[in-house]
Amino acid sequence: MVMTKTVRQSLIFALIAGVVGCQEETIRVHRVPKPPVPAQRLIAVMIPLPETTWFLKIMGPAGDVATDEGDFRHFVESVTVGKDSALQWKAPESWKEQPPGPMESAVYRTGQGIKVSISKLTSGQDLLANINRWRGQIGLKPADAADVPNMTKPTSVGGIASTWVDLINPGTKDA
Repeated sequence: MVMTKTVRQSLIFALIAGVVGCQEETIRVHRVPKPPVPAQRLIAVMIPLPETTWFLKIMGPAGDVATDEGDFRHFVESVTVGKDSALQWKAPESWKEQPPGPMESAVYRTGQGIKVSISKLTSGQDLLANINRWRGQIGLKPADAADVPNMTKPTSVGGIASTWVDLINPGTKDA
């Protein structure tokens, strides 16, 4: 039987691969720590009207949101409800208006660079569903209805009974 050069090379390659491939390999496991997650905070105000529900929201690193909380409170206090359920407000001078994204009516950046958004959805928005959506935005697991009183407080915006929501993800060590 005559072997061609190609067949001979293929057999030699298969033999070498079999010998090399049959060697015992050591499996190594490396533990890599997760990077630290900085504390995050979200404050939202839900303003339910018959035709629509307005949302005022500030979200970012917890320390920066705490620094901007006073301005955010003044902003919320400036809101009035006009005809056709339109909101009017006065943003703090240090805030810079930005182009709104999808589903946003207005967007500002605070002096700390934190985003403040004003948006509206249809009326009849579910408080717990919105809280859980916001919790997900800052890395928290969904809450139960029994937890809602610990995360909310009633407030008035432009004479409308509204809900103030304050959520904090404490982050992880060394963040």
